[in-house]
Amino acid sequence: MKATLESMGGEHPELLLRLDQPAPGLAHMFVMPMGGQTLVTMRFFLYGDRGAAAAPDAKRAWQDWLAARFPQAAPA
Repeated sequence: MKATLESMGGEHPELLLRLDQPAPGLAHMFVMPMGGQTLVTMRFFLYGDRGAAAAPDAKRAWQDWLAARFPQAAPA
Protein backbone atom coordinates (compact mmCIF):
# COMPACT_ATOMS: atom_id res chain seq x y z
CA MET A 1 0.00 0.00 0.00
CA LYS A 2 1.52 3.31 -1.04
CA ALA A 3 0.66 6.37 1.01
CA THR A 4 1.72 9.95 1.57
CA LEU A 5 1.56 11.85 4.87
CA GLU A 6 -1.09 14.58 4.84
CA SER A 7 -1.28 15.73 8.48
CA MET A 8 -0.56 14.76 12.08
CA GLY A 9 -0.67 16.66 15.33
CA GLY A 10 -3.02 18.36 17.71
CA GLU A 11 -4.31 17.33 21.11
CA HIS A 12 -5.45 13.94 19.80
CA PRO A 13 -2.82 12.73 17.30
CA GLU A 14 -4.23 11.60 14.00
CA LEU A 15 -2.85 10.62 10.64
CA LEU A 16 -4.49 11.11 7.25
CA LEU A 17 -2.97 9.12 4.39
CA ARG A 18 -3.73 9.52 0.72
CA LEU A 19 -3.79 6.06 -0.88
CA ASP A 20 -3.11 5.03 -4.44
CA GLN A 21 -3.06 1.26 -3.79
CA PRO A 22 -5.04 -0.97 -3.82
CA ALA A 23 -7.20 1.87 -5.21
CA PRO A 24 -7.39 5.66 -4.84
CA GLY A 25 -8.60 6.59 -1.38
CA LEU A 26 -7.87 7.78 2.15
CA ALA A 27 -6.88 6.15 5.42
CA HIS A 28 -7.64 8.02 8.66
CA MET A 29 -6.05 6.81 11.90
CA PHE A 30 -6.12 8.26 15.40
CA VAL A 31 -5.48 7.29 19.01
CA MET A 32 -7.40 8.31 22.12
CA PRO A 33 -6.64 7.42 25.75
CA MET A 34 -9.59 5.76 27.52
CA GLY A 35 -8.87 5.10 31.17
CA GLY A 36 -6.04 2.58 31.37
CA GLN A 37 -6.38 1.64 27.70
CA THR A 38 -5.83 3.38 24.38
CA LEU A 39 -8.35 3.29 21.56
CA VAL A 40 -6.83 3.03 18.08
CA THR A 41 -9.21 3.78 15.22
CA MET A 42 -8.46 3.14 11.56
CA ARG A 43 -10.89 4.04 8.76
CA PHE A 44 -10.30 3.36 5.09
CA PHE A 45 -12.13 4.89 2.15
CA LEU A 46 -11.50 3.51 -1.35
CA TYR A 47 -13.01 5.43 -4.27
CA GLY A 48 -14.32 4.72 -7.74
CA ASP A 49 -14.68 1.46 -9.60
CA ARG A 50 -11.21 0.31 -8.50
CA GLY A 51 -12.17 0.98 -4.89
CA ALA A 52 -15.38 -1.04 -5.13
CA ALA A 53 -13.48 -3.94 -6.72
CA ALA A 54 -10.60 -3.83 -4.20
CA ALA A 55 -12.68 -3.32 -1.02
CA PRO A 56 -13.66 -6.97 -0.30
CA ASP A 57 -10.06 -8.26 -0.56
CA ALA A 58 -8.68 -5.30 1.42
CA LYS A 59 -11.30 -5.80 4.16
CA ARG A 60 -10.50 -9.52 4.41
CA ALA A 61 -6.74 -8.83 4.54
CA TRP A 62 -7.13 -6.28 7.36
CA GLN A 63 -9.50 -8.54 9.32
CA ASP A 64 -7.02 -11.43 9.04
CA TRP A 65 -4.10 -9.19 10.06
CA LEU A 66 -5.98 -7.83 13.10
CA ALA A 67 -7.28 -11.27 14.17
CA ALA A 68 -3.76 -12.72 14.04
CA ARG A 69 -2.36 -9.95 16.25
CA PHE A 70 -5.32 -9.26 18.55
CA PRO A 71 -7.29 -12.52 19.02
CA GLN A 72 -10.72 -12.19 20.57
CA ALA A 73 -11.59 -14.05 23.77
CA ALA A 74 -13.98 -16.95 23.26
CA PRO A 75 -17.54 -16.22 24.46
CA ALA A 76 -18.41 -17.69 27.87
